[in-house]
Amino acid sequence: MDPIKSHDDPEITTLSRLVAARVQGDWQDGADNADGREESGVRPPSVAFPPPATTAAAFNLVVKEGSSAGMTLVVDEGSCDLFVGTSPACALQLVDRLVSRRHVGFEVSGGQLRLRDASSTNGTFVNGTRIVEALLSGCETIRVGGTILSVERVSRTVDDSPETSTVRETRPT
Repeated sequence: MDPIKSHDDPEITTLSRLVAARVQGDWQDGADNADGREESGVRPPSVAFPPPATTAAAFNLVVKEGSSAGMTLVVDEGSCDLFVGTSPACALQLVDRLVSRRHVGFEVSGGQLRLRDASSTNGTFVNGTRIVEALLSGCETIRVGGTILSVERVSRTVDDSPETSTVRETRPT
């Protein structure tokens, strides 16, 4: 391919454009079918199979002790970081003067619950050990301030077929 000199500056060279090969399913300008209508060139699959049901990891954080006892937060795969603290912006708002506004964050990563202390004043404890970050599998106890939370693993079977979209919770026995 020969470069085209279109500028007065000797440092700038413009290359002519190459024609790209068509890929099956690409848009085909002006492709007409037998009755004269224009087609897109994209062919639907001959047989459509519904996507299989998938199992997504999820965790329940249950407040066991403290003034917010009984409250529950569900953290599942695909949700953004969820925070626990005293701020109204937190997914689980606690009433505990020893808990920071944004005390600790949670997300599901690789089938485990990732816990990250958000630089809280009084710290976050998992099974009695102060942590900054931890991966949890379920059955752990978390203490933030004077509040105790338990971690329960829950598996969710999600059916994404076009006819239905259901979520079923199953607890381990």
